[in-house]
Amino acid sequence: MKRIGPSFETNPIYFVRNYGLYHICFPDAVPSGIGSFSVLGESCIVNSDYYPDESTYKEYTAQQTHRYYLMWLMLVCYSLGIIFLFLTMVIGICACWKQRSNRLGLTTVFIFLGILFLACVALLWHAILYYEHNAIKISGYPFTWDTSLKQSSRHSYGFAYIVFMASCALLIFAGLSFGVSWYLVKKNKDDELDKHAAYLHYVNTPDKALMPYGSYGSPYGGTVGPYYQNYYSQYPTMSNNNYYGYLTYGH
Repeated sequence: MKRIGPSFETNPIYFVRNYGLYHICFPDAVPSGIGSFSVLGESCIVNSDYYPDESTYKEYTAQQTHRYYLMWLMLVCYSLGIIFLFLTMVIGICACWKQRSNRLGLTTVFIFLGILFLACVALLWHAILYYEHNAIKISGYPFTWDTSLKQSSRHSYGFAYIVFMASCALLIFAGLSFGVSWYLVKKNKDDELDKHAAYLHYVNTPDKALMPYGSYGSPYGGTVGPYYQNYYSQYPTMSNNNYYGYLTYGH
């Protein structure tokens, strides 16, 4: 402790801490003078690696720069994932209420987009851990810690990480369920349309037809034969001498 000096009481690496996407929280003791604030009953600070000083950023190695951009990309992916899941909830409620196949399809697309961005968050999280523990070999990172600190340190995944991964698995199941629902609703509507399609077509030749007889109504008198002889010759008609009305049924 004497060799370490006052940093033992101020440097976060000597304290139990929980890393989130944006915050670092201390469930037990808190480093002195760190400017912590309370989040859900825990003392937390904003991860200062998101906002390095300009002079500090200029001295970053290539690995540190990669880690810096991966951290911000992780936040962007997380935000987009939450936005798509919110849209999924809103559109999904309307789709299930009215059973619209197009809305069910849109819900399926949105939920899988949300899952995609959340999966990117998990991959980026592990990539950042790899850079911290293996790639960056400068002072302040785990690779350069003294032996006693390395031996006394233990890294584990917390409850929030387990809940996040379980939620992603449930979202995949929900996305597949929406996809199956969209397919079944669309199939039922297509089957109903095919079932009643025959009644929706225009019938050109009914079973029985009203037909004028002789050349009545023809603009050319008797020069043009009555149209029933050309188009409805299969129907027997009354002779022209038996006129008793404008139209008559063939019999």
